[in-house]
This record gives sequence, structure tokens and C-alpha cells, in this order.
Amino acid sequence: MDRAPGRVGAVIRRVGPVLLPTALAAALVLHGLGARSLWVDEGTTFTTSTQHGRLLWHWMFNEGGNMVAYYGLLHLVLGLFGDGILALRLPSALATVASVPLVFGLVGRLFDRTTAFLAASFLAVCLPLVYWGQMARGYAPAICLLLAATLAFVVAVDGGPRWTWVAFVVLSVLAVSTILLTALAVASLFVSVVLLPRPDLPRRRLLLAAGAIGVGLLPLAVAVSAAGSYPIRWVPPLTSAESVYVWRFLTGGAVITVPLTSTSTLLLVLTLAAWVGALGLLALELRRGARSRRSWALGLVVLSLVGPLGGIYLLSVLVHPVFQDRYLLPVIPAGSILLAVVVARFRPAWLVPVGAVLVIGLRSLQLPSSYGVPVEDWSGAAAWTLARTSSGDCIAFFQNAGYSPFDFTVSSAGPARSRNLPRPVLPATTWASHHLVLDPPTLAGPALATVTAQCPTLWLVLTHVGGPVGPGATDFARQRQTQLVALLDGLDHGYRVTRTGEFRGIEVRRYTRS
Repeated sequence: MDRAPGRVGAVIRRVGPVLLPTALAAALVLHGLGARSLWVDEGTTFTTSTQHGRLLWHWMFNEGGNMVAYYGLLHLVLGLFGDGILALRLPSALATVASVPLVFGLVGRLFDRTTAFLAASFLAVCLPLVYWGQMARGYAPAICLLLAATLAFVVAVDGGPRWTWVAFVVLSVLAVSTILLTALAVASLFVSVVLLPRPDLPRRRLLLAAGAIGVGLLPLAVAVSAAGSYPIRWVPPLTSAESVYVWRFLTGGAVITVPLTSTSTLLLVLTLAAWVGALGLLALELRRGARSRRSWALGLVVLSLVGPLGGIYLLSVLVHPVFQDRYLLPVIPAGSILLAVVVARFRPAWLVPVGAVLVIGLRSLQLPSSYGVPVEDWSGAAAWTLARTSSGDCIAFFQNAGYSPFDFTVSSAGPARSRNLPRPVLPATTWASHHLVLDPPTLAGPALATVTAQCPTLWLVLTHVGGPVGPGATDFARQRQTQLVALLDGLDHGYRVTRTGEFRGIEVRRYTRS
């Protein structure tokens, strides 16, 4: 009579520690998934993934191969479920949810179930992961693929069957094909094996796996070589104020739309202290036993944090600035794991739940203010503009990438709102064509004269523009600022501004012909 309840209890004890944080992650990332307005980067995702045939391949590789696997997956998803905002964002949300049990499995394999539960719980309430899990971009899927590849690597090196090596190779290729900079994290896995005892090193299989990954990434390497730094030409050097934000982001206490608070400062201090403690634990392990299974486990996680951070910093110094929050997302799980490793080793034992509650509480406090806050309010800007347009009006976008999220809003508006749509003249295309031109020439000279003659009213949508560029600005920023000044000067000769609307990250001006 007592066996069934005992069996149920055993099942709960076995699956509960992984189901609880997974369910928490699902609740947090699915809540308000469609509430936040689409923004420029997601507009690029929408436009790229809805291309077909030759154009699909062309735009998938336009960023030098970055996100190519993600765009391919999303193209299939949108073909099956339509191109609504939930269909666009659901793959990222599901990838975020899947990352939690993957972390549990990985940490349970490397350490123990208590540490695994803590790591999964810390990751589930990590603001950057939840925030980017609600974005139609490839960062969350790349994290999920990287975690799956890392788990396959650990199982394979531990003497797993041959298929685990195959899984590691395939998952690594897919992760790098989703976000290029995950290659640094994959490389860190290979470096970590120097901490294993020499008899335990599967040298031949490691070499075969490295070679297979290299072959699998050859097409991507060609695309990266051809593109050079062009896809990241817009990224400016990091200022001192931005570097403080980036470290808060890495420790789970900030994203770009959430104001910094004293809570995020406390979280930053505690997390950095824990990371220093993890380095101390690794040094102690190495001093005790040099190469060992325990030092490899801890070293693998440390290298998964330090390796990509160091690599991205060197790229920023030697090639082009890339030390930005979104590019650092693949190290977020490693940071949560190291935090869990340190908390799980608190003594006396009653300090472990106290530390866990403190970390989960501090991270959870960052979440509520992030929901529904748009990076750029394209829904508001489009609704305001479309409600005031008349037949014969024209519309221009600067930056031109703003056409994509506006186009998404137009295609979702329905027939009632689409009767008097303004005609796009920059870029010169049609609505719902999903036309993608990121940086065409701006309106100037004869082109501007033609627009002035044909358009009695011109709506100008401005985004990603600021004041005069500073001494540290990129050549791209200087060029765009010069183009903007020339465009506004040209419009002032033929038009006068009769109405303006301001939205988060966007300004809309109505120009009426003089």
C-alpha cells in the first residue's frame, strides 16, 4: 500500500529540481511575449526570414554569416505559423526555457545535483536571458545550442559513446552558425582538456572533432572573410559609462531599457566576488591535485566565462569594437554556474539556502520593470503616423532599417488602417514587399527634387540619430551624420515642418510642401 506514494515521492525528488526552475523560466519568458513593440533589429529578422529563394540566401549571409542558421530556422517557422509577433519571438522564448534543464544536466554531470539546482534557478531568473529570450534575434537560440554542445562535449570526454562526439560537432557548428562569437566558447572547451589527467585525454577523438567542426564551418569562414568588419561597422567604441553597464549586464542586473538601481549594484558586487571565489577554488584544486577530474570541471566553466570575454576584448582592440551586451550573452550561463558553485560550497550548510534566496531575490527584483518596455516604440510611431496620413502622402526613413519594423506594423494593421498608406520613397519600395535595403543612398540632389515635386506631404521617420558625433565615433556614424544634415537641409528648402511626434527612440516629422 505504501509503495505507490513512495514511488511518487522518489519521482518528485528526482525531477522536481529540474522541473521547478524550468517552469519558472517558462513563466517568466512567456509572460508578455508579444507586449513589447518590435524594434529595428527584430525588423531585420522579420524582413530577412520572410524572403524566398535567391533573396533569402543573399540576406541570410548579408551579416557575414552571423545568424544564418537562425534565419533559416525562422523562415521555416514563419512558413508554418505565419509572421505574427508571437511566431517571430517564440523560437527564442523556447530556446531560453530549454537552456535551464540543459544547465541542470551539465552542472549535475560536472558537480552535483545541489549545484545543478542552484545554477538552473539562477539562470531562470537572469534578466538578460529572459529579456533577450523575448527578442526575435538569434542570441537565445545560440545560448541553447552552445549549452547542448557543452553537455555533449562533457559526456563525450567522460567516455560517452561515439554519437555524443557527433552531437558535439553538429551542435557546435549550429551554435557558431547562429552567433559567430560562440566560436570563442567552443574553442574554450578544447582548451579546458589540458586540466584532465593525461591518461584520460581522448586525443584522437578531440582532433577529429576539431577537424570536423572546422570543415563544417568552412562556408561560414568564407562568408566572414568576404564581409570583413562591414556588418559591425556601426558598433562604436565602449565608453567608461557603458563598460559599467556591460558588467552589470553580465552579472544579471541590467538590460538597456531598465534603469540601474542600488539592487543591481549589490548584485554586481556579490556576483563579482563569487567569480573571484570560483577562481580561488580552481587555484586550490590545481594546487592540490594538478590535473584532475574536479579541476577540469571547474576549469571548463571558468574558461567558458573568461575565454569568450578575453577573446571579445582582443577583437575589440585589434579588429573592431564588439564588447557589447548582446555579443557577451553566450557567457551568461557560465556566470550563473560559477555563482552556483560558490553558493553551494557555503559553510555552515544553512548558509546555502540563505545565499540562494538572496541571489534569486536580487535577480528577480530586476525583472518586473523590463516587461513591455520597448527598445524603440515602432507600434506607437506607426499608429500615430497612419492615423494622420492622407492619400498622396509619402514617407521616408532615416535610418533606412526603420522601414522593416514599420512595414511589420503595416502588414499587421489590417485593411481598415491600410487604406491611405503613405508611399515609401526612402527606401523606394512598396509595403508588404519585405524589401530589405539597410544603407541605400539618402535623398539628395535630383532624387530629393523628384520627391519634392511628387509628394505634397512627406513623413520623415528618424531613428538611431543623435547630436554631433564625437571624436571616438566610427566612420559609419560620421557618414550617416553627414547624410542626415544634408537631408534635413534639403528638405528645409522645399518643405516646412507642420507636425512632429516623439516616441521611444523615434521621431516622426510631417513636412508640408512650401
